[in-house]
Amino acid sequence: MERKPNYFYLSAAMIIDSDDRLLLVRKRNTAKFMLPGGKIDQGENAIEALVRELQEEIDLNIQESDATFIQEYEAAAANEPDYRIQSQLFHVILPANTIIEPQAEIEEIIWLEPNHIPALQFAPLVEEKILPLWQDFLDKKR
Repeated sequence: MERKPNYFYLSAAMIIDSDDRLLLVRKRNTAKFMLPGGKIDQGENAIEALVRELQEEIDLNIQESDATFIQEYEAAAANEPDYRIQSQLFHVILPANTIIEPQAEIEEIIWLEPNHIPALQFAPLVEEKILPLWQDFLDKKR
């Protein structure tokens, strides 16, 4: 795949727990909350990157089969002006009682409750695509 300049190629997970909460993370020295995940390294495919990043960032060990591909999204980068992201988005349903702990560069994790979006700063991808997608997921479950 040819990589465009000023683009970050990412793999990210919309992680939803057994209470239908959505997991977001905030990296150290940043203000915006985003999905867990990260850059796809050269020679890695999107699912391999996702499995590696979730283990590094939030100490979550998943199998490739635990993640369902949703689609590719493009948005403005959250913390780098003049950059865009191209994100391979996956959906992961967490088993009950799974403990998530911030690791590596992750400063903070939050769980968004259904029907309550706190007044926080969100990455453009979260605001534009993920929150509506999560709402659709909740609506389909009802």
